[in-house]
Amino acid sequence: MALTQRQQNILHILTREQHYVTVASIAEELGVSNRTIHSDLNAIVKSDSSFQIEKKQGVGVRLLSTQLQSNRLVISDTNLRKIRIIRMLLFEHQSVTINELSLKFYVSSTSISQDFNEIRQSFLDGECVELVSDHNGTRFIGNEQQIQKTMLRFNDFLLDLAGEGLETLDDVSYLYPYYGKNLVDICLDVILSLENYNLYNVAKHYEVNVFNELVVMSFRLMKGKHIEVVHNALKVDEVLAMKNYLIAKDLLEMLALQMGFSYSEPDIYSLSMYLQANRLEFNPSSKRIDQEFEPIVMHMIERMSLCVGVSLVEDQELYRNVLVHLYHMVYRMKHKIYIRNPLLNEIKEEFRLMFDLTWLVVDDEREHLEIDITEDEVGFLMLHFQQAIDKVVKSKRVLVVCPNGVVSSGFIISRIKTILPPLDIVESVSSEGASRFDLEHIDLIISTIPLAVKDKPIVVVSPLITEKDLEAINKLYQQNLVSSSSSPVKSFTAIAPYILPELVFMDQKAQTMAEVLNQVADVLEAMDDVTPLYRQSLFDREDQGGTDLSSGAAVPHGSLDEVKKTRIVIWVNQHGIKWGKSSVRVVVFFVLSRHDLGLAKQLLEDIFRLVKSKKYLNTFFIHLNKEEVTILLKGGRDLD
Repeated sequence: MALTQRQQNILHILTREQHYVTVASIAEELGVSNRTIHSDLNAIVKSDSSFQIEKKQGVGVRLLSTQLQSNRLVISDTNLRKIRIIRMLLFEHQSVTINELSLKFYVSSTSISQDFNEIRQSFLDGECVELVSDHNGTRFIGNEQQIQKTMLRFNDFLLDLAGEGLETLDDVSYLYPYYGKNLVDICLDVILSLENYNLYNVAKHYEVNVFNELVVMSFRLMKGKHIEVVHNALKVDEVLAMKNYLIAKDLLEMLALQMGFSYSEPDIYSLSMYLQANRLEFNPSSKRIDQEFEPIVMHMIERMSLCVGVSLVEDQELYRNVLVHLYHMVYRMKHKIYIRNPLLNEIKEEFRLMFDLTWLVVDDEREHLEIDITEDEVGFLMLHFQQAIDKVVKSKRVLVVCPNGVVSSGFIISRIKTILPPLDIVESVSSEGASRFDLEHIDLIISTIPLAVKDKPIVVVSPLITEKDLEAINKLYQQNLVSSSSSPVKSFTAIAPYILPELVFMDQKAQTMAEVLNQVADVLEAMDDVTPLYRQSLFDREDQGGTDLSSGAAVPHGSLDEVKKTRIVIWVNQHGIKWGKSSVRVVVFFVLSRHDLGLAKQLLEDIFRLVKSKKYLNTFFIHLNKEEVTILLKGGRDLD
């Protein structure tokens, strides 16, 4: 309801005075009765919930914006006006004019123009909405992500007005006028319940950030507004943020149940990225986590340490993270609650070695846990191990820059990976993307074009990646990222002892994946290298998630308990067969005995170097005979 001119005049008087004013003095100034002023005061409050009129018997009345319910907030006329303008533009989606606002607030057009300039400078940048002015008026425009970023900036502005006193969640009433008391209080209860639940540990100023994010996201979800995924981070950072995906999903589920909104996968992803940025950590409570899981977790960590050759047993953060994840994972599996990992393909592509090692470690506990395990769950769990290993043995991040981005860089990446350690992370961006992303944590840049980047080792290569290019990359890598005692290994010394001529099958004519699995299982059983149950464990593993790779190869593996002798089996088919999501011609069976678990990382490193590139699959498998492949894998020549 629009205010009358007299009501606007009353507001002007109250704003001007900034202290108690008697109703009689207002009535006298405006030439009306006291009763009329009382009626107008009620109408003002009813028309705009950002106003609160405080009445004190024997003293008078004064104007409070309801955001002033916290006694620690002191807002000047100018800031109060900017707050009301932002409310109109951001929360009410109004289009306004300078003249309208000048009349509304009883100030000059110059003052309103100055307000607009300060709003642009204080609130708006590349991540926020844009303040535009044209013949339709002045308004905010932007996508959902930009709107929510702007709301967070607005909340920060209110916090700044409050000073240091509101760096905790003692008083959140300053948000009531904009998001509603019920919504704000529910978000506060959820944050506090997490503290009692002991699921996370976060500094107080980060806690305020997370609380504000929940308020803004819930407010927009209540209006049916969802965030679209905007990939503005390097792929590895997006993947690692997935370790907070499950708790982000739980947070939104708790809020949705109380507020009645629905949420989407991009909403979960966006919140998980925010939690990652605000250093949310798991912190299990003995009241919630069954003690039966503790020895299982320690056993898993010990076995992973054995696999990667790095001790992780003293890492308490890893222990807590895996303990909490395992507890909830078992609950989900036993109740047939299946969750999808939205970045599973990226996880398997970027962290394939760690993904398969995690699968081996977790699969070994299925009997104790009495559950089946999905590859989505393994993908989430792998992130905790990857983060722990990264702290001890720092994986190098290598960025490939090509003018046309990911498509044209695929060949370059496959060539580069042949000379780099398997735990290193290699990803690509376009030349435009290289300027957009934060390169602080990139260790080496390989580019097909000259780049103006400082303080980072850069090597410029040909788009065809010649042998000289590989030598230049290797030299720069060794000089900047590796100690003099270590160097990338090109031979296949790890797998050579486990390859027998009778386990190399060339020029085969299998029609299906099942045919390949059964034939290899028959041979291994006949050699007494596996038990009769090994065959079923191969099929179980494929049912839980395909072992195919994007290169056109597959690396199947069964249960460690059913393997008597570690073997590497090579199968090369005449034509592609359906395997998971891929068409596969080369299959390398990873047949690992429990007694050789400490060799898992070395063996998988060799295997993945063999099969990660389509070029090498064609050159060194499909077009060679059995004798030539055996000589190659026994160390007779290198894959160069």
